[in-house]
Amino acid sequence: MPVPNFTEISKAEGAALSEKIENSEQKRPDFDATLRTALITIQNRAFEPPRLRHRSES
Repeated sequence: MPVPNFTEISKAEGAALSEKIENSEQKRPDFDATLRTALITIQNRAFEPPRLRHRSES
């Protein structure tokens, strides 16, 4: 099953997903914090520059 590109999600699909997430948050209060932590981790990894190796490490 192909992974959808996030830019291809329609407004209706986005609204439905938002509603699902909100419903999940109400059932599991820790869900929001977990999701936020995951998103921050992903963003940090996506924008962190490639780690330069010291000559002695190679």
